[in-house]
Amino acid sequence: MAELDRGLGELSSLGVFCVQLSGPLTESSLSETRALYFEWNRVLAGRDGDPREPPYSVYQCGGGQGGPVFLETPLGRFSMQVPSVALHLQPRVVQDFGKSVIDGEPLWVTELRSDSLTPGQRAEVLLVEYCLESGRDYWAEVETRYECLPPQPPSMEPEYLPYLRLRLSDRPFSSAADLGWPTMATGPMP
Repeated sequence: MAELDRGLGELSSLGVFCVQLSGPLTESSLSETRALYFEWNRVLAGRDGDPREPPYSVYQCGGGQGGPVFLETPLGRFSMQVPSVALHLQPRVVQDFGKSVIDGEPLWVTELRSDSLTPGQRAEVLLVEYCLESGRDYWAEVETRYECLPPQPPSMEPEYLPYLRLRLSDRPFSSAADLGWPTMATGPMP
């Protein structure tokens, strides 16, 4: 079994392809479900202060992984590091904790609430959870990205280094009319 980074060149010849994931499971304390990987994103600062109205800011505030995640592809099995993959997933759970402390809410939610945008006010806590499930079909595609290096003398032109990255989606990638991107993207986007 190879590391995914070493197999991206071969997988890029497949275009869009179907994969399945496997590995040890972990439990999310937000949705109380078991998954290979999950992450929670906190939505902040939407239009007029409402985090449900775009444009808004999102940051990852937690997550977990049970161990190595394995990707079954048409070219064999690869191990992958989830943070190096661009995830395009539908939310598993959207939980609005509002501005008021709820009896029995987890301590970590209460701690997030103290991160207010306005001093002296409680922050609204809207959390969105995304999961990768074992045995489920996902769509995958290898894309070429470019890392921009700072300009160097004598030309003072930036240098662009290409690298390959896997994109995973729980829905088929859309048509070329919308650049092939599912509408909801989550996860690290290097």
